[in-house]
Amino acid sequence: MKGLAASKKRSKFGSQKLKIEFSRLGGVACENAGTFTEQIVVFTRKRAPLIGVRTWTDIHQDVKDSIISDMMHKWDIENNKENKKKKWTTANEHYKGWRSTLSATCKTYTTYDERMINRPNDLDIVEWHYLVLYFCSEEFQRISNKNSLNRQNRKIYPLTRSKAFSRLSYEQ
Repeated sequence: MKGLAASKKRSKFGSQKLKIEFSRLGGVACENAGTFTEQIVVFTRKRAPLIGVRTWTDIHQDVKDSIISDMMHKWDIENNKENKKKKWTTANEHYKGWRSTLSATCKTYTTYDERMINRPNDLDIVEWHYLVLYFCSEEFQRISNKNSLNRQNRKIYPLTRSKAFSRLSYEQ
């Protein structure tokens, strides 16, 4: 359950804002990085629409600003243009990851009925219906197949898995 650890840590500190720092590489680099990431995922999932949106750039600016506003209320972050861009980048990455997970769930089943029966619990039926139609569309399949082919042709594989370089450099 996303956000449970973040909520637990929040209640431990009460209304005090937790400190967050970004590394020069752009990622979150501090002891609260995991909690920050969990919370930005929760706010992004709560605010960002799935219907009518194909990429992060399609999301209306007001929605992005409300995600940042939620984060500013909970975290001790310097409010400047550079940090705002870093927070949007983090939210963007996790929004893409969320949609990727939903796409993989859709791909697991072969028929429309199976996909609808096995709808993710955190989505309502209208959102899931829209996403199933989108993930099964020719346009999406063409792009997905092209991306899969590009990944197969990659010569250098990531050594750090999914952990950001900024996080690794902070931990060392």
